[in-house]
Amino acid sequence: MSKFEVTTTQGHGYVSTNSASAFKTNTSLLDLPQIDTVITRDLIDDIGFVDSSNVTQYFGLSNFYAGEAFAARGYRITYAYVDDMPSNQPYEDNSYIDSYELIKGPAQVLYLNASLGGTVLKSTKKPLPYSQNVATFSINSGSDHYLYRATIDSTGPLGMVGDAKVGYRLVMSYRGGASYWHNDKEEMTTIFPVVQVDWKNTTARLYVYFLQGVHRTAGMSLITPTGDLYNGAGRAEGNYLQGSMEHWEAFRYNGKVDTRISSNWENSVALGQWNLHRFGPVSINNAVNWDAGTINFLMRENNIKYSYWAFLDDIQGHYNWGPFKNTDAFGGGWDEYTVIQRTWTSTAIGIPYPTVAMNNAAAIDALAVPSASQFSPDAYPQQGLHNQTVVTALYWQHTIDIVPNYLTLVGGWTWSNITTEGTANLSNVPWTTITTPSSRMLHRYGIVFKPTKDISFYAMDSGSFSPPTQGAILANGTLPPAQLGKGTEIGMKTALFGGKISTNLATFKMTTTNVLSVGGTLPNGLSYWVPVGSTVQQGVDGDIAVAVMPGWQIIASGYAGHDRDQLGKPVSNSYDNQWAFFSRYDFQPDSPLKGWAVGAGIVRVGGRWISTSGMTYSSFNPYTAWSGEIKLKTGTLVNAFVNYQVNKHLQLRLNCQNALDERYVLGEQTALIADPSVPRTFVLEVDYKL
Repeated sequence: MSKFEVTTTQGHGYVSTNSASAFKTNTSLLDLPQIDTVITRDLIDDIGFVDSSNVTQYFGLSNFYAGEAFAARGYRITYAYVDDMPSNQPYEDNSYIDSYELIKGPAQVLYLNASLGGTVLKSTKKPLPYSQNVATFSINSGSDHYLYRATIDSTGPLGMVGDAKVGYRLVMSYRGGASYWHNDKEEMTTIFPVVQVDWKNTTARLYVYFLQGVHRTAGMSLITPTGDLYNGAGRAEGNYLQGSMEHWEAFRYNGKVDTRISSNWENSVALGQWNLHRFGPVSINNAVNWDAGTINFLMRENNIKYSYWAFLDDIQGHYNWGPFKNTDAFGGGWDEYTVIQRTWTSTAIGIPYPTVAMNNAAAIDALAVPSASQFSPDAYPQQGLHNQTVVTALYWQHTIDIVPNYLTLVGGWTWSNITTEGTANLSNVPWTTITTPSSRMLHRYGIVFKPTKDISFYAMDSGSFSPPTQGAILANGTLPPAQLGKGTEIGMKTALFGGKISTNLATFKMTTTNVLSVGGTLPNGLSYWVPVGSTVQQGVDGDIAVAVMPGWQIIASGYAGHDRDQLGKPVSNSYDNQWAFFSRYDFQPDSPLKGWAVGAGIVRVGGRWISTSGMTYSSFNPYTAWSGEIKLKTGTLVNAFVNYQVNKHLQLRLNCQNALDERYVLGEQTALIADPSVPRTFVLEVDYKL
């Protein structure tokens, strides 16, 4: 197996001072001229959430919506990469994930389609050289609602085939039940088998990822003109209509071969494909009239297919050039992203979008989305969207130690070509096909100064060149142009006392052109985006992870800044600050409470802005001075857990989510499509290791 690869972060605590995969070199996090933080499997389990955005919020990322959508340094970023491969998975279960790596700032020199604000890397669970079988079951509190989850994680060696060692890992999970919100049901099955072959200097791995289930399309709660979460129909009324749960099917195939060419050089080749199919009847909040106290619901049948092909070839190694140590990482990548979206609205079959009083829970619950059999594929024979984006890149990054152990320079360059082709048909707009090929040479320059082996100061400047938001169209049916960006930052890192205190602190400024914001839903059911223009993100952020003493771990993170357009106005879906804290204490073996552990976490996001699009109201909003923007009221999430290790096989855990029972907006796409905070919920989990 490659020495550059970490097989598991399970059992290693919260603090990680070495990079598992980021920036494609075997480099200590202390030596990277950028913030790069690893969230271990131990921390994922203690936090207790099964979706990624609710996990990563403890290290400075925010919910764009509760699921697999992220925001970093004040604004939305792309979906996470899975083992360096691009993806677009709105909802899934993180049972098959070993760790998250959070790169703050631009990383597109090395990662296709990466956002200027940051990049999330998911590393999947790998086969282990020893046998391990773990079964987990959890269920949450609730008299008229419950969600349960069961997982199986099995790994170990399969034996020898000649000189080759063969190992496997199989992760399966199922979760289902009814949530706190009326008519909101969930069912999700995940199967993740992996086979790995180690032969001489080569490791080959092949896995298949399969997901199938039923899930809501998006959050359906409303944001009031004063920035509150609307609860006028009762807190349990989340505006989910009967029959509005969407079906999801996803497949991912991934093959990777790592080869140690020599003692200093390694090559990694990966090929993967990802497919997602979303289908079924759904409903979306279409318009809200606060003066009249009414809400209008769009009802449609979805048939949306996403596809990603990706190929990566990375070569990395080090050598001495005279007295200087040099490290090179170079290679290339290609990906093809395709979206085929077809929607049929209820108006096409003679069922108008209903309008009811927004505070009438009974009237809302009485509404039902037409079944799939009622929609005719010919209702709108020309309505749809077909976008394809192809990105090709060649990169080279060189690192040289000018003064060994004290001063390091980093230079990276990438040639990137983006070709976007789209065909869309909207009501009263003819079919249009647009091809926009363009190329750019990107750079990444950095310097790292280490006055001691445990402290480093750095500066970095990098560019970005990103395709339009995946599957995005403008209101007139045309495609948005590619985004250009530039980011600079200055920061400090520490890994004191053998890595027991790991910190990151940076001040940054990033400029981006051709930025988009979620616009809403057109009358024919297609979603559209609106151009914002150029924006500036700037501020400071950082985090700290501390192993205070045996058994006591603490992490904390913070961000303060803003994202403004060329007029100085807050960008919709941006936020101005975020603070988080999480801690765990394990009682010592000689304590009367041997085997027990307790922990708690806090997250608070402030200065969140959202557009008033889709809202009608005449009263002035005293909470914001910006026309057309709402500043959301801030909420505080407090979670806590207690864990008891009964013996080496059995572990019990009780999590309390939203311990303060606060009502606030957890994530928002628009003022009409928001995720509400869940009520105070207890989750009991049982882990059994064979």
